[in-house]
Amino acid sequence: MQRQVYGLHAPMRTMMEVKSVQQTPSVLGSRAAQIQRDILLGKDESIDACDLFGDTSEVEISNVHTMLAARLNV
Repeated sequence: MQRQVYGLHAPMRTMMEVKSVQQTPSVLGSRAAQIQRDILLGKDESIDACDLFGDTSEVEISNVHTMLAARLNV
């Protein structure tokens, strides 16, 4: 679709922008790079479970009591 509307360079430019956004290191876990990637891929208009609850694939599920003890220095 982009190729027909914007010309031959548009899909290649989008792929290059997505690649550059993925290579940019995120600062302190900010979601800025993810938001940029979502906009470039056209996913910014929909809300998924990962948008509400975060990316659960990177989260390590541990014992709640251990987490609270560490947080409260007990």
